[in-house]
Amino acid sequence: MHCIISRIFRATLGVLGIAAVAVIAIGWYASEKVIHPPADPPLDPKAFGLPLEEAVFQSRDGLRLAGWFLHGSNGATIILAHGRGSDHTHMLPDAKFLYEAGYSVLLFDFRYRGKSEGDEQTIGAKETWDLESAIDYVMTRRDVD
Repeated sequence: MHCIISRIFRATLGVLGIAAVAVIAIGWYASEKVIHPPADPPLDPKAFGLPLEEAVFQSRDGLRLAGWFLHGSNGATIILAHGRGSDHTHMLPDAKFLYEAGYSVLLFDFRYRGKSEGDEQTIGAKETWDLESAIDYVMTRRDVD
């Protein structure tokens, strides 16, 4: 009897061990997909015919962020932020619409996207720093009211 209980106990531990390894492996794989999502192919800026000016600034934690600035005619500026898995080129259709309506527009890449530095996305934890830095960048431009 003691031998049977011992075997059941060992088998249970073995199954639990395999389950724990499976959970860890699946968790690792899923977190890698979240932190390093695949990138959508960029759109061709030449197709939009916009007078794009390179914009480069630093995030709050020192990463180099990059994008484009468009000088509008009505004095107002709008910052466009792309979604997860894309980059600033995906905002070109919206930028064209806003620019033609007279707005200045900043399109930029969050960390780990497009021309910006970074090794991973933080699912919003540090991307807020990027957006705050974009606002700071616009506020320091002499050509923006």
